[in-house]
Amino acid sequence: MTATLNNKRLDALLAEAVYMVEADDFARLKLWEENHKRFKTWEEINPGHVLHLGSFPDGRPVIMVIWYNRLDGKVIGFYEVTSEVADWGLVNDFFKTRDKKTTNAINFGHALRELGH
Repeated sequence: MTATLNNKRLDALLAEAVYMVEADDFARLKLWEENHKRFKTWEEINPGHVLHLGSFPDGRPVIMVIWYNRLDGKVIGFYEVTSEVADWGLVNDFFKTRDKKTTNAINFGHALRELGH
């Protein structure tokens, strides 16, 4: 099963995102605390985009949430797998088929370089 997007605004945000960062709520807060002064603006765009990426053979779903932020006009997506189980192959394929660069919170510097910071 392939994840489908049915919200034009969220589809557009994903298309506009220059980087996707794996980060839970705490990691996003810490990244903001440590980096927001590098930017003129850092704004949260949406409260979360929930995606059903697929399911395991026993029926357990693989769910991912994406939060979008605009940093000096450029969109960054922060994502987290929130389901009981994770299938990182599904997650990686989701971003690969959309030509998205990904990193995790500890390597946020990659995204910063992409943003020119």
